[in-house]
Amino acid sequence: MRRWWNSIRRWCADDPPSVVAWALAVALSVLWLGIALWPRTEASPVEPMVRVRVQRAQATVTLGGAGQAAIRLDDHPPVRVSLPIEVTAGERAFVRADRVDVGTAVVMIEVDAGDGPTLRVFDRTWNGRVRLLVRDGAIDLVIEEPLERYVAGVLSGELFSAWPMECFRAQAIASRSYAAQQMLRAAERAYDVDVDERDQVFVVSGPLEKAVEAARSTRGLILTDEHGQPLRAYFSSTCGGRPASARQIWPARGSLICNDAEPLNGPARAHACQGAPLYRWERRRGANEVSARVRAWGEAVGHAARRLGRVAQIEVVEQAPSGRPGWFEVADVEQRRVRIKADDLRVAMNYAGSRPLERGLVIPSNDFEVAFERDVMVVRGRGHGHGVGLCQYCAAEWARQGFRAEQMLSAFYPGAGIERVYE
Repeated sequence: MRRWWNSIRRWCADDPPSVVAWALAVALSVLWLGIALWPRTEASPVEPMVRVRVQRAQATVTLGGAGQAAIRLDDHPPVRVSLPIEVTAGERAFVRADRVDVGTAVVMIEVDAGDGPTLRVFDRTWNGRVRLLVRDGAIDLVIEEPLERYVAGVLSGELFSAWPMECFRAQAIASRSYAAQQMLRAAERAYDVDVDERDQVFVVSGPLEKAVEAARSTRGLILTDEHGQPLRAYFSSTCGGRPASARQIWPARGSLICNDAEPLNGPARAHACQGAPLYRWERRRGANEVSARVRAWGEAVGHAARRLGRVAQIEVVEQAPSGRPGWFEVADVEQRRVRIKADDLRVAMNYAGSRPLERGLVIPSNDFEVAFERDVMVVRGRGHGHGVGLCQYCAAEWARQGFRAEQMLSAFYPGAGIERVYE
C-alpha cells in the first residue's frame, strides 16, 4: 500500500498536467453519472386552451361588467380602462370604455380582466382574455376556454340532458378529438372553432352538471387515426341507418387531408336510431322553387349548377360503402347535366339567398331519393345531418342498452385508437 501511495506522489510531482487532466476526467464522469441517475419527473402536457368564436360579423359588441380591464388596440401597449367597453365596427373599429373614447383598431382588440371577475360575456362573468377581430367592416368576438370546459359546454349544446351518461362520455371523447384536430388545423388563424354547428354547438353561459362529469371522467382522452394523429371525429344527429364516408362529402386534401382517415370512411355498421324524429322523412316542394335555389347556390359558389334550367331528374351516381349517396347527377329539362356531391346538393336545395326556406321544407340530410309528380319534387330521405362518425341517437339508445362509450366509439370510428394526451 505504501509503495502504491509513493508511486502516486512521484507521478504528481513529475507530471502535474497529466494529473489535472485525469482528475478533470474523473470529475466529469461522476457528474454525468449523477445526472443520468438523478430521479426525474416526466413533464405532462398541460390542458390546452381553445379559442372559440362566439360572435361573428357584428356591427357592435358590448363587454359589460364593473371595475377595470386592460385593453390593447392592435400592437399598441395595453392601457387600463373602466368597464363597460363598447366596440363599433367600421373601416376602423371605434372603442369606447365607460362612455369615454379610447381609440381605434384595424386588426384586433384584446381585453383582459386579469384576476378580477369583472368582465361579462353574454350571461357569464369572465376573468380571462377575450379578443375582438376586426374584418370586412364587422367584428368577431373570440374567447379562450380550457379544453375541458369547452367539451362540457359542447355536450350541453349537443345532447339532451335526459340521455344516458355513457352517451355523454362517448360524445365527450369525440368532441375533444374534433377540437384537438381543429386546433392543429387552425394554428395560423385567430380562432380555432365556431360556437355553432359550423363546428360544434357550444353553450357559453355554463354547462350541465352531467356534461361536466362526462368531461371529467374522460379527461384528456381523444380518438386517433391510423397514423396516431388526432381524429377529426365528426358526428351528427341521426345516421338513418346508413353512415356516410368523409372523403365523399368533404375535400381530402391540404389541411383537410384528415378526411381520408380510415376511421372516417368505414364500412356499413349496425344502428339504433329508429326512434329519432327524422329517422325517415318526406318533403314535397315545387320543382321550379328547388331549381331556382340550386341555380342561386351554383352562382354563389361558382358551380356548374348555375347553368341549369328547371330540374327534371336527380339520380345517385356514387355511393358510400353503406349505400348512402356520395354523388348525384342532376339533369334539367334541356338535358344539361352536372354532378354534385350529396351534401352540396342538400345545401343547394336548402339555399336561402334572398328567400329564407320554411323549416318544414328543409332537406335534413344528404341521404335521399327524388321523384317527380308533375310540377312537384318529392324528396324521401333518412336521418338528420351528414352521417359521418358518431350518431347521437344511436349512441343514446346503445347507452340505454348497456354499451360503454369505448364500445360505441369503436363502431362509429372503426380502427381508431383512444389515447390520453394530458392528465
